[in-house]
This record gives sequence, C-alpha cells and structure tokens, in this order.
Amino acid sequence: MERTIRKLQRERLAYEAVGDTDRATAINIRINRLKQKYKEFSKAAGLKERTQRMNVEFDNNNPVKPVANSDESGIIELNRNTESSKRFSTTQEQIDNLIECDLSGVSFTSKPKYNSRIKDNGKTTIREYSDGTVKEIVKVEIGKQDKSSAEFLEDTILHEELEARIAIRSKYSERYKKLYNSSETDRHNYINKIIKKYFKMKGWNYDLG
Repeated sequence: MERTIRKLQRERLAYEAVGDTDRATAINIRINRLKQKYKEFSKAAGLKERTQRMNVEFDNNNPVKPVANSDESGIIELNRNTESSKRFSTTQEQIDNLIECDLSGVSFTSKPKYNSRIKDNGKTTIREYSDGTVKEIVKVEIGKQDKSSAEFLEDTILHEELEARIAIRSKYSERYKKLYNSSETDRHNYINKIIKKYFKMKGWNYDLG
C-alpha cells in the first residue's frame, strides 16, 4: 500500500505540473481512500503507521533560454531557442508516438506539427487582439532538435504545450496573464521548472542542460 500511495502521489503531482486538475483530483481521491485503508489495516494488525514512507520529495532547478518575436499583425511567435550548431531531424510519427505513449496523460491544447524549416527546437504561434489579449493559438511547431534523445524531444513538446496553456489561460486568470506578460526569462524559467518536476516524477532523465 505504501508503494502504491507513493506511485499515485507521483502521478497526481505530474498531472498538477501540466495543469490537468481533473485527473489530479481523481487520483487524490484514490490516495485518500487508500490512506484510510492503510490506517484501518495498521490498526487491525497492531502496526505503527509509517506515514513518512508514503511521502515523495522533489527538487527544482532550471535552464534553457528562450525568445519571443512579434510583428504588426497580432501574431506572436514564442520560440524555444536553439543554441547548438548541430541539429537532429525528427518526424511527425516520432512526435505522435511520444504523445500517444510517454505523454499520454497530457491533454494538448494544439497538436504539435513537425516543421524542419523553423530554426528553433519549437515554436508556438499566437494571435492577439489589438489590446494585447490572446485571441487564439495559431499553431504549435516542432523543429529539428539540439539533441537526438527522446527526452529532449519530449521536453520541447511539453515546453510548447505550456507556452500555449499560459497564453490561453491568460484570458481568464490574473496569474497566467501576469506570467504571459512577464519577461521571457521569467516565463521560461517557470516552464522549465514544471518540466523538470514532471520528468522527475515520471522517473525519466531530466538533466537536459
């Protein structure tokens, strides 16, 4: 039961990290029910409860630098910068497979499309109204990658999804509005922190540098 509770806590925190509150709430209900069973079992068996063995701990760090470009048409391009001279091609099939398998718990705002012609690892294009508020997500593109690993590609996919979520939620939430309008460094530090937490909770290699 302790192992199961730890596993469920990691899953809950992973869903929280990507903003899927419905699944996080559902898992939290399962955790509470299992904790109650654990308590009842321990009492019936005359065992001391070891609640510390059900805890999960994570640390947070952050790298990766970004860039935002805009033009006069209300189109905003949020890029995950490339800092490497050597680029690695990927395919739409690889992107789709990662979304279907490793990232199956993530509800995507806009399906990422591979575009080998963009110069960045990823790019989210947003259309704004004249007052600077977000109108829509135009497209999310994944380009050639600085590293050939699946983890790096997953990082890029999640990075662009979080860019899209922050933009969309800025229409309804002061917190996300502030984040959307913050400096690129602050916004991307926030995104990288969430991705690292998500990777850590999934047990994946998250030191992407």
